[in-house]
Amino acid sequence: MAVLSTTLLGSVLLLAPPVIDGIGPAGEVRVATEGLVFTEGPAGGPDGSLYFSDPPQQKIYELKEDGTRRLLAENTHMCNGLAVDRKGMIIACQGASGKLVSIDPATGALTPFAESYKGVRFNQPNDLVLDSVGGVYFTDPMYGLPNGPQKTMGLYYVASNKEVARLAEGLPLPNGIGLSPDEKTLYVVTIRTKELLAYSVKSPGVLIDRRVFCTTATGSDGITVDSAGNVYVTQPSLSAIDVFSPAGKKLGSLSFESRPANCGFGGKDGKTLFVTARKTVYAVPMYVRGIGFK
Repeated sequence: MAVLSTTLLGSVLLLAPPVIDGIGPAGEVRVATEGLVFTEGPAGGPDGSLYFSDPPQQKIYELKEDGTRRLLAENTHMCNGLAVDRKGMIIACQGASGKLVSIDPATGALTPFAESYKGVRFNQPNDLVLDSVGGVYFTDPMYGLPNGPQKTMGLYYVASNKEVARLAEGLPLPNGIGLSPDEKTLYVVTIRTKELLAYSVKSPGVLIDRRVFCTTATGSDGITVDSAGNVYVTQPSLSAIDVFSPAGKKLGSLSFESRPANCGFGGKDGKTLFVTARKTVYAVPMYVRGIGFK
């Protein structure tokens, strides 16, 4: 477990958890920002900024490289998972309204991105991942809804032309989602089974060969994948993130004082793992980069 160490520029530094060979941490774990309600959806921007959500407050923030925090958008209708597309726009899962929205990082303006499947709104879009051809995979669970609009908890794909396809249904609380560096494997967390599923991607938006990638000790939440294909799986009840190789072998764990809900890479070089953990966002220096960073 990380322990308090010292303070620098107003940010508490934490001693790094045990190092996972070749992965990290590459230094001390830092509290990047704190004093929030429930942080989620970390997404690194091209200029080194980090975007993250606080669903209970219905707010989205930008955390700049110098540590300053800017309120980007409010009244977000419980935006949760975020991702930054190739044009620098933020794509967000807007759970309370059952749709995906696009957010201008300059103004914070929200516009609809994907609102329904076969004319019916989604349940509660939770998390998402983008592919290199402009498509969006996202999970659509039902938290606290006895019978959501779609009548099933599923997995969807929004193509670059905005056509929506349902890729899977009847999943037990699908949540975190990630894509391998070669985009040939899609990972999906199913909380109720403690399983991380893997699908082979035949082509963008076409999945085959569902299998169990790994089984975790407790229910997971958000996930991310690094450029080497390692999969980072949050374990909130253990205050940890488990790291698995592309073959599904557990390589080790990163421990935190607060319970992590999600994680994602950012910083200008893509070698910082940002961890949203309740009221706090941690910054973890790593030896590996996130996908899409050079």
